[in-house]
Amino acid sequence: MGLGFQVAGIMLFYVVLGLFLDRWLETTPWLLIVGAVLGMVSVFVQIVRISNTLNREARARKEENVKRDT
Repeated sequence: MGLGFQVAGIMLFYVVLGLFLDRWLETTPWLLIVGAVLGMVSVFVQIVRISNTLNREARARKEENVKRDT
């Protein structure tokens, strides 16, 4: 559930930022589109980071279990 809130928050931040900048600079819809793309890239990077962390932790637990069993 925490990952879902992170993904939603990241996307919402970039989309709202793009929308705000579009209205301020009168460039509709270009900065909104850029914000959405940046949000998607940021979400992907965050998911990769979390996945790598979880894989490292799982590997460490596995190695600890192997050492304990021998």
